[in-house]
Amino acid sequence: MGGDESSGAAAGDDSGAAGDRGGAAGATAIGGAGAAAVGVSPVCDNETPGKPRILATTPLSNDLAFDQANLYFPIPAPYCNPSCQGSVNRVSKCGGAVQMLATMQPLPLALGTNGKDVYFADAGSPKSTIKSGIYKVPVMGGQVSLVAGDEDAPNRLTVHGASVYWGGNGGGEVLSTSGTPVHTTGFIGALVADDTNVYFSTSSGIYKLPVNGITPAALVTGLSNANPISLQPSSVGIATDGTNVYWADLGTNAIRKVAIAGGEPADVASNQPSPTGVASDGTNVYFTRADGTVAKTSVAGDGSVITLATGQSSPGRIAVDDASVYWVNGGDDNNFGQGGALIKLTPK
Repeated sequence: MGGDESSGAAAGDDSGAAGDRGGAAGATAIGGAGAAAVGVSPVCDNETPGKPRILATTPLSNDLAFDQANLYFPIPAPYCNPSCQGSVNRVSKCGGAVQMLATMQPLPLALGTNGKDVYFADAGSPKSTIKSGIYKVPVMGGQVSLVAGDEDAPNRLTVHGASVYWGGNGGGEVLSTSGTPVHTTGFIGALVADDTNVYFSTSSGIYKLPVNGITPAALVTGLSNANPISLQPSSVGIATDGTNVYWADLGTNAIRKVAIAGGEPADVASNQPSPTGVASDGTNVYFTRADGTVAKTSVAGDGSVITLATGQSSPGRIAVDDASVYWVNGGDDNNFGQGGALIKLTPK
């Protein structure tokens, strides 16, 4: 299932040594796609400001998480073809060798970290002895452990503090390690959490669920995606900065927001075709689009959109810390994810 940490393929096209950026002693940055920036990140040598940098090749990957020093990402093995050798991996924010933390995983699709362990959702495969469920592995490598079995092929996951929250292909249900299952209407599209709530999207709305609660409250309802017949989520990206919840709205082709306390939703950036991932640092909202664009805009929604990168190969999940923005290119689905990569851009 996965054992001691082992070296993987060389990461990216360059590497650099980490320095000390400064900041409060003992500060950490722990988060994932959609999480607000926390703490500081390392200073890396050999970086070209404003130039996207490949940190690792990531065929078919569509998620990432981070702590102060490292990034974590899954590589699935769809249909166990050519073999059930998917993996959960770690690479320094400064680049370098990729470390495989968990191997022989058939379909690791989503992950998160609390700085001690990496939790990941594996949808499993009939061709593998690894069953569908939630697993964890220490961030420095070691024994892979089953946290919770889930036969509904989990593919959404977020970690906050001591709790792990996830949803799956089986329908509208948010599960956690610290509470009872919460039933919702529609498929779960994305999850993110803070100290107070878990926020998630479905095929019809944006919801918040108190930590350890069982009754979600609707923040936004009446959403629809580009295919009104489909039950798939209206948003595959969601983020919070402690004040607002942001999401990539497939129905309106916009990045939108709503106050955590409730209220009327508003566009942050309109006319954004097929938005996918979204993240916020409290000042800006960062997002990806299926056409290969990565961009940012002010959380105020003033209409100004700054393009950060173009020509990316199926960019999906995106994350941001105090200095940089990171995103995952899934690559070509029809060619085993060729062109997939984990990308870093500094400054953000």
